[in-house]
Amino acid sequence: MHGDFSRWTFDRGAGYRSVLLQQGRVLLDADFNEQAAITAHHDETRMLDVAGRAGGPVDGAGFALVDAAGAAPDGTAWDELHVTPGRFYVDGVLAEAAATEEGPGHPLAAQPHLRGNDEQPGLAEPEADGRYAAVLDVFTHHVTADEAPQLLESALGGPDTAIRGQTVWQVALRAVDPDEICAAARDAAAEPPRWRTSPRSRTRARSRPPTATGGWRTSSIASRSTRWIPGPARRPTSGRARTAASSPASTRSGRPRSPRWTRS
Repeated sequence: MHGDFSRWTFDRGAGYRSVLLQQGRVLLDADFNEQAAITAHHDETRMLDVAGRAGGPVDGAGFALVDAAGAAPDGTAWDELHVTPGRFYVDGVLAEAAATEEGPGHPLAAQPHLRGNDEQPGLAEPEADGRYAAVLDVFTHHVTADEAPQLLESALGGPDTAIRGQTVWQVALRAVDPDEICAAARDAAAEPPRWRTSPRSRTRARSRPPTATGGWRTSSIASRSTRWIPGPARRPTSGRARTAASSPASTRSGRPRSPRWTRS
């Protein structure tokens, strides 16, 4: 879903610090949107300098994969894997997994921005046994009144106003060769993904807790993030995210069954 914008004027190469309004002039949506983009650019660049391409605080970092007891996966069934709540920064962009009312986190197969239905889970279990790198995919989703009716102002009697830019995260999986180290998956993970129109697109995933470096947790692999630029020229640019790898502890037989997942 995309908004109705007159034009998109933000240019990081211009070095603008702010948008200054003048008295008696017409106000355009482009002016307000450029100021929002300038502020976001400054915030994200600052966090990129502090945390690096992918990182989170030692106290409060999220997006680790755990079992139902909150421990590292070890022979864990697919439907018992959870994504821990907390914060993580991807190219300076804050991704937040909200705390859950029960359990150690969000079910991997039914993430907040990757929900399933009666016929298919949000994140289907990989059909083939093997070794997988987990990817934290972060991108911006435009939320309009069609998706969030609470954005409508009832006093206006129907017309919509401004929309919202929502940071969406999804944990996804990428198969890696048995002799491939996680760091080797960085370049492949940074390739621009296919175009997305909804945060409910299908992905595959699994991850591990990061290691601590100083006051920040960093990952052994960076994955991709997609940054949307609104307006006629919609260009996704690649970013980075956190990943890790693990491998199933069992293999499939002739009869379909759920393998057990173990962190490598």
